[in-house]
Amino acid sequence: MSRVGKLALSALLVALSTALLYGASLLPAAQLAVIAAAGLLPAVAVIHCGLGWSAGVYAASSILALLLLPDKLAALWYLLVFGHYGILKSLIERLKRPAVQWGLKLAVFAVVMGLMYLLFRSQFLAALPEYSVWILFAALLVCFVLYDIAFSALISIYNRRIAPHINRP
Repeated sequence: MSRVGKLALSALLVALSTALLYGASLLPAAQLAVIAAAGLLPAVAVIHCGLGWSAGVYAASSILALLLLPDKLAALWYLLVFGHYGILKSLIERLKRPAVQWGLKLAVFAVVMGLMYLLFRSQFLAALPEYSVWILFAALLVCFVLYDIAFSALISIYNRRIAPHINRP
């Protein structure tokens, strides 16, 4: 794909990510699902444009979300949890040892959740006893593993059914 094509596709992905994130701020019941869907778009940029362009998609959509969204929490979930995961997943899965891949993915999850805990402990978790934080962490860990498996399946479907049509001249 030419540089102009990569720029056009990246701009489209930024716009779509920002629109999805705006929709997430309007749909509180489906907020995390829509943010997770927006997190797939930097992975599309990895497939068609490479890691550098994908990082640009992630950065631009994060900045636009922080500036434009009425609900900044949706922007923060994208910025801290879902937006960068497609890029990191691509890098991690270049390693050919599944045990190392899962170890790194779980380490990324632990770091991100630790950061979220430190940032939002006083706002969201103040009323919870200490043991329920660990229960919440375990539940989120299960959700993360399921998200990673679903993410891989969606990228595989995308590569088989949609990606060949995008690269056509």
